[in-house]
Amino acid sequence: MSQSSDEEAKKEAERQSRIAELKVQLSSVDNSITHFTNVLRTLTDGKTSLTSYNNTLDTDVFTPVDSYAIYGSNDWEGTNADDAVTSHVTVKSSNTSYQTELTQLTTDIQDGIDNANEKIQSLYNERNNILSQLRDLGA
Repeated sequence: MSQSSDEEAKKEAERQSRIAELKVQLSSVDNSITHFTNVLRTLTDGKTSLTSYNNTLDTDVFTPVDSYAIYGSNDWEGTNADDAVTSHVTVKSSNTSYQTELTQLTTDIQDGIDNANEKIQSLYNERNNILSQLRDLGA
């Protein structure tokens, strides 16, 4: 074999090696895209469910409890009414705490959604870069 033919064979081997390396990277990036897409779907579904449950709880429980008039003109008043007022205040306080925690959880989930979207976009950019390199190598 001539020196020129040895150099060509060496260059071709390097090209094939680089193509194989890029294909492994591409597979890894594709797997990561699938993973983060699934994470994004889970977070989005969770946020939707959480919002729906909260709306139902607010409509069916907290609003009626909050607006319930305990005192009236009947024999139930007195100690029973006072105990009910105390319980009512406790429920309202718990609701405020619940709403604060729910707001924080919803914000945290949205942050996760935003991060997953950014990661997916970054992975797609990386994927496009790898595909471009493969095209440049004639693969």
